[in-house]
Amino acid sequence: MEGLFSDYEAIRKSGLFDPEHYATAYPDVAERNVDPLVHYLEEGAREGRDPHPDFDTAFYLEQCRARGEEPANPLLHYLLIGAARGFQIKRDGKSPEVTDAPGIAAKPQILVAVESLGVAGTAEGRSRLSINGWALAAAPISEITAAIGGVVVGSATYGLPRPDIGRLYPGRDHAGHSGFMLSFDLPSTAGGTIEPLLTVSTEDGEIGRRPLRVDIPPQQVEIPAVDPRDGEPAETAVFDRPPMELFIDEAVVAPDGLLRVEGWVVCLVQIETVEVFVAGERIGQAEFGRVREDVEHVRPDYPNARFSGFKLVSDIGRLGAGDKTITVRALARTGILREERAVVEVPKLRRSRRAVVDEGFHHHCDEIALTTAGHLVVKGWAVSGAPIVALEVLLDGDTAGQAELGIERADVGNLFPRLPHARQSGFGFTRQTRKTLHGEHLIGLRLRRADDEIDEIAFPVRATEAAPPPAIGSGDTAGDGERRLHLDAPALVGGVMEMPLRGNLEIGGWALARAGVAAIEIAIDGVPMANADYGVRRLDIQASFPDWENALGSGFLALVPHRALPLGEHRVTVTLRDKTGQTARLDFGIKVEELSDSTGPWNLRRHMPRAEIELALRLLQHRQWQPSFQIAMAIERGAEAQACATIDSLRTQVYANWRLVLVAEPKALADSGLRRALDSIAGRVEIVHKLTRQELFADAAKHAAFLAMLSPGDVLGCDALLEM
Repeated sequence: MEGLFSDYEAIRKSGLFDPEHYATAYPDVAERNVDPLVHYLEEGAREGRDPHPDFDTAFYLEQCRARGEEPANPLLHYLLIGAARGFQIKRDGKSPEVTDAPGIAAKPQILVAVESLGVAGTAEGRSRLSINGWALAAAPISEITAAIGGVVVGSATYGLPRPDIGRLYPGRDHAGHSGFMLSFDLPSTAGGTIEPLLTVSTEDGEIGRRPLRVDIPPQQVEIPAVDPRDGEPAETAVFDRPPMELFIDEAVVAPDGLLRVEGWVVCLVQIETVEVFVAGERIGQAEFGRVREDVEHVRPDYPNARFSGFKLVSDIGRLGAGDKTITVRALARTGILREERAVVEVPKLRRSRRAVVDEGFHHHCDEIALTTAGHLVVKGWAVSGAPIVALEVLLDGDTAGQAELGIERADVGNLFPRLPHARQSGFGFTRQTRKTLHGEHLIGLRLRRADDEIDEIAFPVRATEAAPPPAIGSGDTAGDGERRLHLDAPALVGGVMEMPLRGNLEIGGWALARAGVAAIEIAIDGVPMANADYGVRRLDIQASFPDWENALGSGFLALVPHRALPLGEHRVTVTLRDKTGQTARLDFGIKVEELSDSTGPWNLRRHMPRAEIELALRLLQHRQWQPSFQIAMAIERGAEAQACATIDSLRTQVYANWRLVLVAEPKALADSGLRRALDSIAGRVEIVHKLTRQELFADAAKHAAFLAMLSPGDVLGCDALLEM
């Protein structure tokens, strides 16, 4: 998906894709209600369709075939390769000017595609972030690192096999081995939203950066506590959505015994593990955090829905032929658990299967650090043809200790699916050597395999001063010995939000009160706007304030929609109110500007990909839930044009089970534009003289699940009814 996005941007900026021409030349695209450029990337390019009136695809392919090439996407091939070779896109030899394309053709840009980004729990109660994908540059890539707050926290393994990228970019060196993966523990203070920065460095000194945004899911689901002395009956806590949803999209076994399981899972709190079992036998953890844009659209109210995909690839031929039950079990940090099952057929394999080829010795250190005070940390993974049974860590040739082995690494297991032990290939070592160290030192790893072979690797490392413990947050703090209120976000400079606000206002931090926190109130220019969600898990605050009640659940989050904020300068007040009525208060300034042009939750959706529509409808069918909508609207004279806009938005609804009841003045009905709009939804509209209960709940609407009232001028996104 990320590769598709980068191609989308490169083609869009080139000026060589004309969406109006494409939709006009190919009416089936308009009929399918899809983005013309997405259609071109997914289907049209392979079918040889012309993306621009000045781009002759057939002629361009003739030039490619003369060189023995058959690109799947002729326009992308021209931007990345063909333009530099002098290929023409019109038979008369005249090509239109390409925006941004010459720079791309002369020296390809650094491409970084993130395909998997997962946050999962660790045994120590912390969180671990894994990032997988691929990267390409004109010069060989020397290093890929991840940093948080300017501090490098992980270094990637680069050069993993990616034959799919090799086929997509046949003219790029190293494309077939452009995969990377890295994994690192998040700081204990990490909470809310973090923004890791991926940095790609090349051998010729170029640097490419890719900022990421990750929501750290809540650690627990909070529900109201009930006072047993309260005379009123307690209300049962009801979630507005399931705490966890788990789906298996594909479970299949190849003729050679290789199992492939893919799907997605979302949860209100942090997911601990996603495990796969075959006929009751645990195979291992699935790689979690793969990009799922379709799920992001249909489940936007779950944390990190965009990175909700999971995948496991493993050889299960040893389990024998026949039907086997696959069980996928997802477990959240709070104990929320879901299971889904599928049946697969394991084919009958040859009695004497070919022995597994020794994959050689592969390793990577995700983290290696040495301080001047003698503190040594080494974390990573190692895989060879035989399991590793011992790993000795050495400092300047002297034994420092034995590393912990057998740490689960689902990403490495998928990389080496023929080696069952690859799923437990992680290792970790943390030790205080009690030495004072300066300058450069040599860290050695001596690994002993089950077949008694020995592998040794060494890393030169410079001892550095121990970093000071991170401060709690980065915002302002208010309060006294009875109450404390602190803002982590937004970032403030001199009491004013650092950047103009061009989207929703997100406010986060932590709050403590000896008497207990009753509410966190948000006001704009003195007008109450919202109450923050209080109770986000904050291990860092618990460690810093162990004697305060509910320090563990002291985090809060609030979101004020951009549409509720008038343009211009405003004052935001955050108030902590404890259970005795006492308060602590912080305020800061913001400057609200027009919405960003980029796509976001503030935009109405005009088009939906067919795959996303089918997924949503399939989910409804799976739940045996096909609700009908009864929609009512009254039109007065003079509101005909606004009513047409509303009717047009109803016509484009991707969920078709709806009916419009319309009451309009006779003169309004005589308007030709309104008549055309009503003709476009013939069969779904009923015109009545008066909106009565009888008309609203006629025979055709007896089973309607929803009743909606619209006014002329109301415009719905194409997914409005589907998302209800």
